[in-house]
Amino acid sequence: MNKIKQYLSYCIALTFIILAIYYYLKNPHALEMMMDLKLSYTTLLLVIQLLITVLAAYLQNIFIRHFNVNLNSKEWMGLYLVNSFLNLYIPAQGATILKALYLKKKHGLVYTEFLVLFSGILFLSLYAGLLSYCVIYFFIVFPVNPILRNIFYVALVYVTLLSLIGLFPEFLSNFIVKNSKFEKINLLIRSLEQILFHKKLLLYSLAINFSIVFCYTIQFWVAFKALDYHFSFWQCMIIAIVPNLTLFIMITPGNIGLRESLIVMTCHIIGIDVELSLASSIIIRCVSLFIQLLSGPMGYLLLSKEPQSSAKPYKKFKEKE
Repeated sequence: MNKIKQYLSYCIALTFIILAIYYYLKNPHALEMMMDLKLSYTTLLLVIQLLITVLAAYLQNIFIRHFNVNLNSKEWMGLYLVNSFLNLYIPAQGATILKALYLKKKHGLVYTEFLVLFSGILFLSLYAGLLSYCVIYFFIVFPVNPILRNIFYVALVYVTLLSLIGLFPEFLSNFIVKNSKFEKINLLIRSLEQILFHKKLLLYSLAINFSIVFCYTIQFWVAFKALDYHFSFWQCMIIAIVPNLTLFIMITPGNIGLRESLIVMTCHIIGIDVELSLASSIIIRCVSLFIQLLSGPMGYLLLSKEPQSSAKPYKKFKEKE
């Protein structure tokens, strides 16, 4: 069954790639527009992607430190680079399992704590993305587009629910324990309770998540500018939220094809041409792939060295009585 899911994942990614190739065969001028990209813009996109990579790696590290696992800079950076590299070949975040095995073998991090760590990263990435969208829409584009308005209402409901989980985690977890049909998500609620109990961790992780969204915004703005088109900052920020949200629907290796499709759909909703949105998303994907393929072996070399416990740990959260 797992092999069938794996093959299906590869088939979905291949389908997206074939459709993109077919589109550019039918529209050769769109391909020429991408090939004429200036070196200065390409360099700037690479620098922004490197910054996103470092921020994402450090976000992972502060969650790991929360469990008194002290990784030095080479180790936490190498672990992220290898995981990102392997996700290009193993679909549905499969490389995350290898990360869990590494932390268990090298540092004794039990799998339940790793699940808390992984759930916390996903939870706060989703929360930051949806909250960013709500703030952007409410203050900037509230009267503009009915589709965006409906998305805003859905996002607002999710942000409210996630905020309630953060404010009343113990109440919600106790309610779920009493209802057996909710037992599968009880572990997630307990995980969030442990994470949200540490305010410093919460503030740091949210700040990094918002920084990543901001970097994606600049990246899309630069990509559009490189194609000789200019769009407002808020339009680019709405598009930039998509990578955060696709973490939850990662069904293809590295989200290849799926993320680009969602970006094109988002661009269409906010009035950006399909040809332009596809070109910008493919340019950013190529930049991302270049970084991942180049840094993956580098990450392996970093991990092959003996880790040094030089990081200052966070205080471990206290168990509630």
